[in-house]
Amino acid sequence: MRKIILAISILAALYSCEKIENPNIAPVAKIKCISKSNTIELDASGSIDEDSSELTFSWSSCSSNIIIENCNEEKAYITIPENNSDLCANITLTVSDGINVSNTSTIVYLNTPAKIKSWGFENLTVTFKSNNTF
Repeated sequence: MRKIILAISILAALYSCEKIENPNIAPVAKIKCISKSNTIELDASGSIDEDSSELTFSWSSCSSNIIIENCNEEKAYITIPENNSDLCANITLTVSDGINVSNTSTIVYLNTPAKIKSWGFENLTVTFKSNNTF
């Protein structure tokens, strides 16, 4: 009889406990780069949050020559200065759902084929890909 009462007491205690909420899952930051003449579009629209929370975005670069326009938006832009000597820049995207943060980085190639042609490589075909992530 004591075993039955003990079992009922344990079950009652388990049912009376508050339900533990599922922990928040960090968002996933994804970068897509689109080169347009002397501008590079940075697109974070592929970033997702499994909890369906509203996301905020922050773009940054460690290069002092790079100015990112709309750096707190889903889509940002880099205008490559004419006198730019950097071949590439490391761009970091930080995505937050208000609780957790996710970061990803990519290398963006800044010297377009037009600039390479101006260096005297008229017959050279160059293809740049900027989808490398770390």
